[in-house]
Amino acid sequence: MSCTSASACTAAGGYENSSDAYRTLAERWNGTSWKIQSTTNPGPESDYLYGASCTSASACTAVGYQQLNTSAKVTLAERWNGTTWTTQTTPNPAGPTDVFSGVSCASATACTAVGSYAESNAEPTGPFAEGWNGTTWTVQTTPSPAGTDESPLNGVSCTAASTCTAVGEYQNSSGTYLTLAERETA
Repeated sequence: MSCTSASACTAAGGYENSSDAYRTLAERWNGTSWKIQSTTNPGPESDYLYGASCTSASACTAVGYQQLNTSAKVTLAERWNGTTWTTQTTPNPAGPTDVFSGVSCASATACTAVGSYAESNAEPTGPFAEGWNGTTWTVQTTPSPAGTDESPLNGVSCTAASTCTAVGEYQNSSGTYLTLAERETA
């Protein structure tokens, strides 16, 4: 959820329909009541949003995943322009599962989305980030701690276009889960 004022909030998520498929959901708070907004659902199987970030009442980005088939997911980004939600094109690393789990926008033309990717049909194996420059999404370099089995990023906060902190977890070679924080600076 993201608010730009006491009367302008956007919440993003999903719901399960009668066919047992997940569909994206966004709702807008106008200071008095919540109103459901029409979102896109580009995936043939399921789509879901995990986070939203707004820089004004007419500029929000929501991220999550679209499920292509029973074992393949790709990243999903949608943009609110004050009137409609539209799907944005996002690159994906090689592998069957790529998911955004959080997004932060420092301005309408500077967003960072984080998540994870998997090289096989397993749990998330690596951290993943992309940056939005107002026109396109671009994959960003994200390191993994040495000797990790898993290292997904779950959330991100940006104070400027290239000043972001992302958090998550990683599993070391002993199977112990530890906290993970990564910082991007200009």
